[in-house]
Amino acid sequence: MTSNPPSVPLLPDGEKFDGTRFPGWQTQIYALAKACGVAAYLDGTLPEPPTPAGNTPQTTSLPPDPTPSREEWTYRDAQAYALVVLNVKNPVGLGMKLDG
Repeated sequence: MTSNPPSVPLLPDGEKFDGTRFPGWQTQIYALAKACGVAAYLDGTLPEPPTPAGNTPQTTSLPPDPTPSREEWTYRDAQAYALVVLNVKNPVGLGMKLDG
């Protein structure tokens, strides 16, 4: 995995999703996801890989890798999740599912 994980880009408070202006916010988040190499995790085009059998060596890849290891996929999926959740003003109040 990456030795120095990149930080998740945060929008200014006035641009975070607050239940209004969804199309504009969605465009910004998708652009940030593309720049971070995690857009395929958001749009679902990169499915979760199967659990490796035995002691399969894990390799680290740079995003967007079309065939990441399961460990790398889990890490990048978490980055995509954080990108969305951390750019919403009140995720619980807006009813976002926060358990994965």
